[in-house]
Amino acid sequence: MANVARVLAGLLAAFFIVMGLGFWFRLDQTIASFAVIPDGLLGRASIRADFGGLFFGVGLMSAMAAWRTSRTCALGALLLLAIALTGRLVSLAMDGAAPGGMMPMLVEAAGIAILAWARHVWRAA
Repeated sequence: MANVARVLAGLLAAFFIVMGLGFWFRLDQTIASFAVIPDGLLGRASIRADFGGLFFGVGLMSAMAAWRTSRTCALGALLLLAIALTGRLVSLAMDGAAPGGMMPMLVEAAGIAILAWARHVWRAA
């Protein structure tokens, strides 16, 4: 089970690292799927820093978790995803459901579930 958890955490890491790199180096293509419109150069820089940084950070922590079977790194990535999901839930409560808004929430929830399960499995290992 520990190896399955490592593989799943590694796949999660690859997904988030690719997404983070997309925000850094393929900004126009990546933001189109997130319905985000930057306002000038500062807006572009902010999206790269905030979106790219979050995705890349989750990816790096997930990669470190998988590489070292680190419960601490898994918790860090899990908490970042939980904070992002909480922001989406606040938005859902305050603004209502957005078209296409369910898929990002499912991705974040799946990431949380994978990392929580990995932490559980690695505790026993």
